[in-house]
Amino acid sequence: MKITAITTEEYKWPRHKPISNGLHTYTHSGLALVKIETDEGLTGIGLGGGGGIGRATVERLKGT
Repeated sequence: MKITAITTEEYKWPRHKPISNGLHTYTHSGLALVKIETDEGLTGIGLGGGGGIGRATVERLKGT
């Protein structure tokens, strides 16, 4: 079995009430999904891959 595709999807929506921790105020919530497809027709979906570091990691994995 070989990986044929890795994709990410990022979702962001406003919070009803912002959260503040004294240093940062978070006005939005978010979710990042990673989808991996194989040559045998299997697809896996997981959480992660969001933001710059996550996208760079996925791009690196695509190159291997």
